Amino acid sequence: MAPAAAQLRLGFCWIFALFLGRIISVQVTVPSEPVFGKVGSTVLLPCTYNTNFVKGCNLAWSFIPTGSSSEKEILYYDGELYPVDTRRNRIRLLHSAPTQGTASIEIQSIQPSDTGSYICRVVNPNDWSGNQQGTVNLEVLTPPSTPVCKMSGSTNVGSDVILTCNSVEGNPLPIYDWKKAKGVVPQANWIMDQRTGTLVLQNVSFAFTGSYQCTSSNEQGTASCSISVRITAASTAAVVAGAVVGTLLVLLLLGALAAYFVWFRKRHFKGSSSSGNELREDAVAPPFKNPKSKAKDDSESQLMNHSLGRQETASNNSAMMTHVV
Repeated sequence: MAPAAAQLRLGFCWIFALFLGRIISVQVTVPSEPVFGKVGSTVLLPCTYNTNFVKGCNLAWSFIPTGSSSEKEILYYDGELYPVDTRRNRIRLLHSAPTQGTASIEIQSIQPSDTGSYICRVVNPNDWSGNQQGTVNLEVLTPPSTPVCKMSGSTNVGSDVILTCNSVEGNPLPIYDWKKAKGVVPQANWIMDQRTGTLVLQNVSFAFTGSYQCTSSNEQGTASCSISVRITAASTAAVVAGAVVGTLLVLLLLGALAAYFVWFRKRHFKGSSSSGNELREDAVAPPFKNPKSKAKDDSESQLMNHSLGRQETASNNSAMMTHVV
């Protein structure tokens, strides 16, 4: 819209108000409490105002989903109605011409995605003060959706098993309750959180084997799921693997001790050699004498000396006889 046209519209509203002899501040009124509605039903979002809705004034509704800060316009009226949201077929003004102080809307076949804040705005260029908007909070009541049951942790005897249960939908937030189909589990081993739907089975035994059911419930209804738990003994393969690992660790320890002993002996031997007892590599080892060989050598030497003595005596006797002749 051009600035000149806007100024002309504003001037017209001022003249009309002066002609009436009064100027009223805009005051939008909405309920302070949330509006509740069951899923699939039709709800009324009240909104009233006290200003004169003349030409140039407008009405707008916008929506902020729960958990979001993004505001989106869903309906606009300035003499004609403009539904601008995808839910246009489900939203309508309570009065087709909201010019008599009522700007309420109806939403048909409400869905969980309709939960959030709805802002009603009434703008009158003549009224520059007052409260021009109000917020209506809508809570769509839904029963819990079918929960999903899951299991984590080890199912071996003596371990802890964790069961979880969760419904994606449900307003108000559902609470959860776990039960074992048959048999009784010691309460000391049973830890349940109804808010989160978690059940911890501690130090399980074969008595914990069975079917467990989780029920998700709120004021609108209930839904449930179940899961089977089978407790087993420790795996034989795991025991064998543990024994093998233990054996390897022992062998590694023995190997480390042997290596240390060898290293220690080498270091001690080198220390002794450095003090003067080290053998020279180029030294010739003394010959080895066998005691038996030495006795034999002595006997042969005596025999040889005796033979030489006899030969020497015979020689001397021969010489003497020659000299006599």
